[in-house]
Amino acid sequence: MQNVIDYFVSRRSSVYVATIDASKALDRVDHNVLFHKLIKRGAPCCFVSILCNWYSKLFSCVRWNGVLSSFFNVKCGVRQGGILSPFLFNVYVDELIESLRISGFGCYIGDSFFGCIMYADDLLLLSPSLSGIQHMMGLCSEYAKVHCLVYNVKKTCCTVIGKQRPVNAQLFLEQQVVTWTDRFRYLGIDFNCKDTVEVDVAAVRKSFYAACNNIIAKSRGVMEPVAVQLVKSYCLPLLVYCVGALRLTSSAIRQLSVCWNDAFRKIFNFKRFESVRTLQIEFGSIDFQHLYDLYRWVFLKSIGSKCVYWSKFVSMLNIQFHICDDLFDKYVVKTGFNCSFKACVREHCRYM
Repeated sequence: MQNVIDYFVSRRSSVYVATIDASKALDRVDHNVLFHKLIKRGAPCCFVSILCNWYSKLFSCVRWNGVLSSFFNVKCGVRQGGILSPFLFNVYVDELIESLRISGFGCYIGDSFFGCIMYADDLLLLSPSLSGIQHMMGLCSEYAKVHCLVYNVKKTCCTVIGKQRPVNAQLFLEQQVVTWTDRFRYLGIDFNCKDTVEVDVAAVRKSFYAACNNIIAKSRGVMEPVAVQLVKSYCLPLLVYCVGALRLTSSAIRQLSVCWNDAFRKIFNFKRFESVRTLQIEFGSIDFQHLYDLYRWVFLKSIGSKCVYWSKFVSMLNIQFHICDDLFDKYVVKTGFNCSFKACVREHCRYM
């Protein structure tokens, strides 16, 4: 998303973004429509028959004031948390993505379509024109009517990135006006939108400090290595959530680095501006700048090696694929860190 937006903004084009929230989409999957789609895609008949048998035996009841109603057959929905559920839902909504792609609207780079990003039931639409984003939202509304999906317009928002901004323009989803905003949230990440799109780390810092203070307060009297391990296990994931897929600004990296350093200062009673980098290395960790580089490297390496389509896109945008030796040359040889730092980097690479 960030790369696509930068591609258009750098060429003096604005990008309209719509985040569409589908209410309980997994629970609204029509079984008959799903089985028809599976057969249409050439799924083995024996496999479809097994699914039909399983889902025909789903029954439920209502409890009210300790009294149970009679059981009734459940004819829609896939089990959340089930192994097959994400794949079945992908099949259910695949025609929506295909209809958006062949519509001719949305963001294209060359002949590659990047106007729709969908993870589970969270849908993100990208278009370089206002009419295009409206047409795509209309296609989503039409698909929802046929496939029993309902969009939560109150949680749906639109924004525009770039210098050209609409004046008094209205967008509609299911005949309801969609709210304009300068920030949006997608998959737990907050983004600020003006002339470009940037990650807002304020909520991340707040949740990290809350979790860190809670753990440190409850671990008073324990040995420092134990406190460090608790912070690494329960607080660090909040700080590095999805960070490999994000392009952070230097300001955001500094703010998150301060958070990570403050955790060690709190544990070892260091003063506010005392350096804890050597302390982090001695306790088997590395500073946030290197953590960010490692997570980013692993993410880019994984999508480049597993998907030819994405590797072509990444290459087109001139994103460098770094290997572990490049990181060592950049951060170990030039900065003169010792072997303990190398061991920490290798240890993080092994577990990522």
